[in-house]
Amino acid sequence: MIKSLPLRRWAIWGAVMVMTPAIGMSAYLVPTGSITNAMLAGSIAASKLTGTDITTVGALTAGSIASGFGTIATANPITTTNATASTSISTGAVIVTGGVGITGRLNVGGTINQFGSTTPSHIAFGQTTPPALTSCGTGSPTNTGGSDYAGLVTMGNSATGCIITFNVAYTTAPFCNVTWLATPLASQSYTVSTTAITLTQTSTSGNKVVYRCTAPSGG
Repeated sequence: MIKSLPLRRWAIWGAVMVMTPAIGMSAYLVPTGSITNAMLAGSIAASKLTGTDITTVGALTAGSIASGFGTIATANPITTTNATASTSISTGAVIVTGGVGITGRLNVGGTINQFGSTTPSHIAFGQTTPPALTSCGTGSPTNTGGSDYAGLVTMGNSATGCIITFNVAYTTAPFCNVTWLATPLASQSYTVSTTAITLTQTSTSGNKVVYRCTAPSGG
């Protein structure tokens, strides 16, 4: 015969604790809404709020995001209401110490105040494959350190021109400056399209040309 075990109940701050003395087990039955955020404010130790214990939180109003936090994954814009203008590397609404990696396009709506601090910094491009060179004379014409933005082209032998084809076509034809180094040739000119710079010159071997291109509004 199985005998029912007696249950005891106590009211504890709006909850009911049910205890079964025979087996030493207890449970708290908490009515919905009986424990509020205000009742718990400041009473939970920080050491208890770790791992997966927190699934939803409100606005973060103090503290900092420590090293090892992980990734903030959101499809929504991350904005700041701080309107502090940046006048140096240690002022402004957002201050980053270290590198910033960006996948995609960076649009700056304001003024880029400066690069570097007391030591001058330089703009460099990560493009590792220079624009392709065709019809640049015989031999081995080269594009030293070339990118879609800038490069130094050394013509081949008996070159009457050269086509510098961008790795990625511009949306509209870029603004390009092309400079022939050393003594000007009898004839030298160039045209620019969304896909390439086309050079035309008096037949010469091994002369050098520098180009620099900037995309117009819209890319």
